[in-house]
Amino acid sequence: EWDPLKDDLAYEKYLNETKNLPPQFGKAFDVIDTPDEVTNLVTAFLMKHKDNVVDEQELHEINGKSRLYNMDNDKTIGQRIHQIYLPIAEKMSGQKLEPTFVYGIRSYGKDSSLKMHRDRVSTHAVSFSVTYSADESWNLVCEGEDLNEYKLDIKPGKSLYYNGSRYLHGRPDKYTGEEYLNFYVHYKIKSTPKKVKTSSHIKMI
Repeated sequence: EWDPLKDDLAYEKYLNETKNLPPQFGKAFDVIDTPDEVTNLVTAFLMKHKDNVVDEQELHEINGKSRLYNMDNDKTIGQRIHQIYLPIAEKMSGQKLEPTFVYGIRSYGKDSSLKMHRDRVSTHAVSFSVTYSADESWNLVCEGEDLNEYKLDIKPGKSLYYNGSRYLHGRPDKYTGEEYLNFYVHYKIKSTPKKVKTSSHIKMI
């Protein structure tokens, strides 16, 4: 049963803990199907560049081994992926957005982990983490609107929309498989953010 006093106290605590964080745009996180065209583009890229992979160096968020199939080597694929996700991201965030980066494709190896962190609001206001392939499940942990942490198993063929500049996220548990392939699609706010109505009753998505 809903307790108004308890809810008001929880909301006050929430405001105090988030007052210095960027605004929230849409839900804290949500999972959607990866558009088929995106999957096809990435498959074609990997087939073309399967031998063009480099070790990532000095990334303090990552423990363990990670490698990169760098989509910057083919600018057209990143531009097209941004175009495909843009109307989806604008609908989910309620904001006019501008593309910043498509990063990946990253290959995480066995025993890799990703520290909990927040992203830069100037370039990563809202993002998608897209799972391409995995030989084992690997939970992505993301803060929700209530500031609790939620474990999300983002299967291949799924994309996670998230407010990475506001909410902590990462993969703190070690990966138990051999290889996990994913990539990231980032956007910034194009102009003054639209105001988003909030209510005092905290509900998890």
